[in-house]
Amino acid sequence: MLTRLLCIVAMSFVVTGCFDFTANSKFQRDGKAQVDVELAVSMQLAALASGLNQSDNTKGDLLDGCQQAWAKDNLPVGIRSVSISRGTRGEMMTCTARFVVDDPVKAAAAWKPPADRDEGLKISRFSFEQLSPKAYRLAADLEASPTRNDPANDQNPFMAGFLAAMAGHYITVSMTADRIENTTGELSNEARTVTWKLPITMLMSPPVGFRQEIRADIIYDNQSWFDRLLESVGLGGTSSPPPAQAKAPLAPFDEKAEARTKLAADLLTSQKQLVGAQAALQQAQDELQAADRSLAEKRVLTEQITVANARFWYSAQRFGSDEPVISFTLENKGKIAIKRIFMEGTLQTPGRSVPWLKETFNSEVPGGIEPGEKHKFDLAPNRFGEWGKVPKDVVGTAVLTLRLVAFEDPSGQKLGDESESLSKRAKAEERKGELEGRVKSLENRIGELTQQLK
Repeated sequence: MLTRLLCIVAMSFVVTGCFDFTANSKFQRDGKAQVDVELAVSMQLAALASGLNQSDNTKGDLLDGCQQAWAKDNLPVGIRSVSISRGTRGEMMTCTARFVVDDPVKAAAAWKPPADRDEGLKISRFSFEQLSPKAYRLAADLEASPTRNDPANDQNPFMAGFLAAMAGHYITVSMTADRIENTTGELSNEARTVTWKLPITMLMSPPVGFRQEIRADIIYDNQSWFDRLLESVGLGGTSSPPPAQAKAPLAPFDEKAEARTKLAADLLTSQKQLVGAQAALQQAQDELQAADRSLAEKRVLTEQITVANARFWYSAQRFGSDEPVISFTLENKGKIAIKRIFMEGTLQTPGRSVPWLKETFNSEVPGGIEPGEKHKFDLAPNRFGEWGKVPKDVVGTAVLTLRLVAFEDPSGQKLGDESESLSKRAKAEERKGELEGRVKSLENRIGELTQQLK
């Protein structure tokens, strides 16, 4: 029975991020028990599973296997009946099985821990026996054995993300009777209920050396003959409740096991952070590639427009100071007519490291420049601006270099401008460098933690 249930749990793991599993046993005063087992999965993730599993025989129903897990026609010895129901609890879909157990000792004896588990978390000892005519004793040990290294799982971001998402989720097992004694679990309800919690991550990645003892003495009939007499005449419940038993301490974990558990938690956190950093790095790389593609497209447009015969000189004026002139020829080898040009000019004497001037300017072209046409420019910048401050004695040896920065098409749309793409590229390049450093740091951290856990 438990083997089937664990199989269902394992199948649910691969598609669920919100998962609950509880098993509650209530012992009656005649020694019989009612056992309620509930498997709950969030509706959103059950819907996701439904889309992913359409090809299998469950038709996408994640809890279909839960309903089929317990055969009603061939119940184990000691179990009288089982009822299975589907329902909801808040945002969870539930599958609940209720077992009526006439003889818990026989039912427990019919179940054996799986013998085929030679690694990971396993039940190394299990017993359920009659302690006295009014009491049972449960004893079991959970132990973790070394697991084989699986590089595919180590590098699987889904597995790392799943383990991190499961932090803080537990498998919960509880028992209720007249009184619970000598237990390693958490007592409540005036020592009538005992609870054990096992982190779900322990099933997937248990630290070697982990051991948890599950033990309890279940007193299912704590009534005296006087209590029975009062109850038979309808006065039951008037006697005082049994004194609360001091909370039994949990069996302490081995110190090395505790340290390995902390290392495992640190490893899971680092793996989750690595997944996030790798995703962010991929996004930065995509943004960098997008910026490069945009720059390439813009440069194709501007490179189809060539500049020749660039020259800077002063034109003598009859009245007033000489006027600066920028002369050049523009040829449109592209397929788009040009309405306005945006240029960058650099005036520099060969052999000198600092230019005399580096300025941008724009000019509208009356009539435009159609594809295949050339146009000669003699532009007169402001004589009181930067161009008019260039010393006349250097003009003869200085070289003017002009670069087309962008241009407007006939509709006025600006084409070829690289400023926005260059800004995006710079930011993406900076983020890429930072994230590469973070990914490397996390990979080193994960390597160190993995080595310590070996």
